[in-house]
Amino acid sequence: MHKVVFMVEDYGRVSSENEYAQILADIAQGDFAQFEQLYNKEKRRLYQVITNIIRDPGAAEDALQEAFVRIWRNAARYDREKGSPKGWIATIARNVALDALRSKRQFVELDAPEVGEIEAVHIEPSDPKLEAALKALPPDQCRAIVTMYQYGFSHTELAAHMGAPLGSVKSWIRRGSETLKSLMESDAR
Repeated sequence: MHKVVFMVEDYGRVSSENEYAQILADIAQGDFAQFEQLYNKEKRRLYQVITNIIRDPGAAEDALQEAFVRIWRNAARYDREKGSPKGWIATIARNVALDALRSKRQFVELDAPEVGEIEAVHIEPSDPKLEAALKALPPDQCRAIVTMYQYGFSHTELAAHMGAPLGSVKSWIRRGSETLKSLMESDAR
């Protein structure tokens, strides 16, 4: 049985979120010094997000550059009501990596020894409510959702890597997503 390990570190989450929100607001106004500060703070973390999806270091570096270009161009679109600034930034990096995979028709290839290493997926939920909601899910649903999000797997790829029937994996994703939505909406009220 595989377990998903949650590692969430609190570095003064509120002040950090306020600081990041202000940096994004400044970037939206064209402040290149703030953009440079954001780049220096986030380049390693975003590179890790991208390399979890794109295994080629050169392509990952290109995707990292594209992610920061999108952050620069779209900083004004950040909405604090929809999530944390670090979550928004990580989502951009993840989407750029997935776009790069799709455009090159590359697939995430895991060597046989790595498949078993998907036991502990490092995630940093964008807020404590999401962490609590993920922990409330049954283990199979949680593992399926987190692994699919982390690695960008399709349902078919996820079923192969989990060693589970495709129908079961689709059900875990659907039920888990519905439960997450319900839990997040009930906490928002």
